[in-house]
Amino acid sequence: MAADVKAMVDKVVDKAKNDPKFMDELQKDPEKAIESVIGMDIPDGMVDKVLAAVKGKDALDKVGGVLNMLKK
Repeated sequence: MAADVKAMVDKVVDKAKNDPKFMDELQKDPEKAIESVIGMDIPDGMVDKVLAAVKGKDALDKVGGVLNMLKK
């Protein structure tokens, strides 16, 4: 399961780095945005794991800020 989450995170991170429009989608509907990148429905509870892992990536300070806003 951890490898699956890592693969999801890598895809989301790559998309976020290269697509500013994706950042808007991630803010508005994180589950839908992530699902659009990974190409599958995310099981219940998995969205939080993916978002937490993305937030942990040092290279994505911008995503971390977005995720903090989403948590509030």
